[in-house]
Amino acid sequence: MAVFEQCLKKFHRFFIVPVLISICLAGGVITPAPAQPATDAIAVLYPDILQFKEVFSDIIRGIESSSRHKVIPYAVTNEFNQDEFLSWIHALNIKVIIAIGNTGTKATEAVKGKIPVINNTFLVPNNENGHISGISLAVDPAPLFNHLVSLAPGVKRINVVYNPEISGWLIEIARLPAKKHGLELIAYEAVDLKSAARLYSKILEQGIPHEDAIWLPQDKTTVNDNVILPMVLKEAWDRSLVVFSSIGAHAKNGVLFSLYPNNYKLGRSLGDMANGYLDINSKPLLRIEPLKDIQIAVNIRTAEHLGLDLRKNINRFDLVFPAPKE
Repeated sequence: MAVFEQCLKKFHRFFIVPVLISICLAGGVITPAPAQPATDAIAVLYPDILQFKEVFSDIIRGIESSSRHKVIPYAVTNEFNQDEFLSWIHALNIKVIIAIGNTGTKATEAVKGKIPVINNTFLVPNNENGHISGISLAVDPAPLFNHLVSLAPGVKRINVVYNPEISGWLIEIARLPAKKHGLELIAYEAVDLKSAARLYSKILEQGIPHEDAIWLPQDKTTVNDNVILPMVLKEAWDRSLVVFSSIGAHAKNGVLFSLYPNNYKLGRSLGDMANGYLDINSKPLLRIEPLKDIQIAVNIRTAEHLGLDLRKNINRFDLVFPAPKE
């Protein structure tokens, strides 16, 4: 959660994944939009936060570019009237709702079971919410590992500390791409930061320089920016161990690389899901997918310390830290 506080205005798109969750924990309200023609439509609920207006605009543009139906965005503010919301949905002939963040998801409770809802939050696809469709804000392990073997080909083992209740589903997904690349995935279970810290200490002590890597997942139980991150980065630096992260801001902090959302492409993927509910003869699957629409940030200083030369192909990275001098 501390990563939210590190967000800089300059990098709104870069930090959207963690920020969405922190913004949307509070209940919200929908500001009704003007009346529209009565055609099948997709509604997009998003938090009405001025400093992230560009981020949400990119997501909505992506939805519009892939949707074959009318897309009607509306902001979620501070009050919610269920009756007004239901009237709004009926008047605009809304057939599918895309809810960004927990606020949007909470507002859709009024139409639960009546209108399909596609969520874009940190949903965990377990039995309790197995009826939900959407794209989690948790990064897909496959592109993470693809970048790992490309940037640090000497790595043989991936060590990860995780809470089974939060990241267990991702660890299972991660096993196949790890095996594909010939990487050994060693997963350690932790239920709190104290136990996580002990496990990180064990990994750091036993790690072999350039052969062991530490993966920091989007797991609030095991990854803490105030305690865990500084400890891991310092020891990994001293021992020449690779650290990579599913949390975008961490590249700036010193991990070798991290991934963050491509908001426009994320919108396209959400739009494709919505099409599945509206297109004739379509049979959409109820599923939660990990985030595949990503961009990469790298830390050149960390790479050089590890003996990795990333400057030759620096243009292939979306963000570079420290920022290149102009």
